[in-house]
Amino acid sequence: MHAQEEHAGKNPARGTQAPPKATAGPTVMGPGPMTASGALTLQRSIGNQAVARLHAATSARDTGLPVQRSPFAPVPVQRSPDNDPKPKSARQQALSTHKAVKEHWDHSYGGGNQGNGPEEAHKRFSRSYRGGDEAAQTLSHQAFLVYDAQAGLREQEESEEESVNEREVQGMLINNRLLFASNFNESMELFEDYQTDGKDGRDAYSEIIGTHQSDQGREANLPNADAREYVDRVKRAELKTKSLFSKSKPRNPTGDATADALRKRHGKPVMIVDISDPPKPLKHLLTHEDYIGAIFLITFGEEKKLVHAEQKLMLALHRSGVTPEEVRGPHAIMGRYRGCLCCTAALKYYQSRFTGLQFDPNPGFYYWTSLANLYKHQDHVVNDPKFHENMMELAQGLPSSSALSRVKPPANAEDRHGPQITEPASSAARRGYRTSSDTEGETETDSDRMDTDSDRMDTDGEYEPKPRAYDLTYTEDSAGKLGKGSKAQNSRSRARATRIVSPEGREEIQIAYLNNDTEAETNAYKKWHEKGASQAELRDIVMEVDVSDRSEAAVYSHVTRYVTGKTGHEKRDNTASGREDIKRRKTGVNTGKKESDSTGTGWQKMTRDSDDWKRLLAKVQADDVFYGEWQRRESDPDLGVIPFSKMSPELARYVADQRSTYTVSSMAGLLHMQEKTTRTNLVKNYGPAKPLATTSAQGAS
Repeated sequence: MHAQEEHAGKNPARGTQAPPKATAGPTVMGPGPMTASGALTLQRSIGNQAVARLHAATSARDTGLPVQRSPFAPVPVQRSPDNDPKPKSARQQALSTHKAVKEHWDHSYGGGNQGNGPEEAHKRFSRSYRGGDEAAQTLSHQAFLVYDAQAGLREQEESEEESVNEREVQGMLINNRLLFASNFNESMELFEDYQTDGKDGRDAYSEIIGTHQSDQGREANLPNADAREYVDRVKRAELKTKSLFSKSKPRNPTGDATADALRKRHGKPVMIVDISDPPKPLKHLLTHEDYIGAIFLITFGEEKKLVHAEQKLMLALHRSGVTPEEVRGPHAIMGRYRGCLCCTAALKYYQSRFTGLQFDPNPGFYYWTSLANLYKHQDHVVNDPKFHENMMELAQGLPSSSALSRVKPPANAEDRHGPQITEPASSAARRGYRTSSDTEGETETDSDRMDTDSDRMDTDGEYEPKPRAYDLTYTEDSAGKLGKGSKAQNSRSRARATRIVSPEGREEIQIAYLNNDTEAETNAYKKWHEKGASQAELRDIVMEVDVSDRSEAAVYSHVTRYVTGKTGHEKRDNTASGREDIKRRKTGVNTGKKESDSTGTGWQKMTRDSDDWKRLLAKVQADDVFYGEWQRRESDPDLGVIPFSKMSPELARYVADQRSTYTVSSMAGLLHMQEKTTRTNLVKNYGPAKPLATTSAQGAS
């Protein structure tokens, strides 16, 4: 994949000069005033940037392209090459794709925690992996074992701090070496003590997958059927992995490239590799013969939050600069779970270049967070029209989930590279496992049975596959289900159900915004606000034509300043600010009314990188109700803000105390709350905020 180059510089928010007033006469040289309807027509045809530029033009001399108007025909639009609109940013492309996907997958499941999907889904049943899929299935087994190992290490930790909620490990086979990644960096970093250069005779990978979580830990917080399914899958993966290395009768002696890579692990490194700052060039690690059989545990230091494991592996491939010609032999990416819609579309995109890449083509459900991470860290994918086509092609179909391994495929199941039926999405499995194989791992005799308690992979046992004995029917599948979904809303604002601004008013606001006309904006916002339009509705109208990549909170703040008359231009324009000035002594002591919010000298902006945010997040996680709402907003930006009433008194008290250092606006943004409501409730319940500098000064006196 060749990354598409983006134009240098940032997109301007809008035009910088208002259009001239029209002059009388049958012939006008240069573009005349832009009407609202004309602006929207242009907007749809050539983009917002072009509208802003055309509005800013003041005479024919600006473009050198005279336009003659006719009273009987539409005015032709002529542009020079310099006026071609710039392409959308990766974020804009992602938002466009997000909106298009949700037109098809328009239901939210599990309160948003289980993603978006349509009303139906495929249910897939155990199948054979013989005849070409052995390497992919063995790779999936390794992902199960590495996942269970990191869970076991967490279980052994004495720290009482709540660790990350790890859900997935994915593996990549490339050039006879293996890479593993998890959703959170911390999971791979747990293996720090297992690193080796391979020269010490240590079989570190055997030690890793010989580390286990207890059955009690595996079954915790799971329904009985799901608990048994996870335990069975891990034990099958362990037994089948050990049987690969039987000295007398190994499983998959040929045709399993993952097993071949594992057989070459002796004397080779096991190392954690941060693809943001690798110890050696990634291309060297992925292509040089010295690393055949090596095990790389991938982290991505540039992102501290969740990034789907598949995306980290794709990013490693992209940043390495490895070409398709440099990939020799089988190439696969597989994990415990099937990829979500976005990751599957991205894998399909990579497969268009690395044609030998194997992955599970049956996607799970859709998550905005996955697409958001992709545009942030792999904009070359999101900016390519092929990726959007992949997303839409997959969204035209249905997501998939897997039946319990013990469930016999029903008689009406179709053969879609394995038995499959279509069912209501509410019946889809909550856990997104890949389809299991249809065999159990067995040894030839009880006396030769492999020791599953040993942490060594090489054994003398003989492998004998045994067909699965299904003991459940489809109707008896009692795995946790998604449950009934709710119709998702594409709107940005929860207030959209009640619209106040007329279509003409929307045009008026958008044209004023594009023209950067302070007076026109102020008048338009105030007029419609007085008629009952909320600032959220006004924000949404502006967001439809904004191309500056500003956040919703920033646009909301922009609208609020104009509605309240505090635009920052009062002194320059000799206009009233909407409030009396607060007189202050020369000493700097405020003698006017106290600020009820957290603005002014002494306050800082809380960011996700600050230590205090981590402490606040720990408080959020301790509040079960609020944390559930917060997680939903992290996964789906369309769910709106969290009501203040969802906060426990303990969490609200903690946030109130933080006002001595941090602005309410920054904390509300991180918490997915409405700034004004949060500030009002904090002041009402805990009093006004005081800056740290003021508090310290009072204490010193």
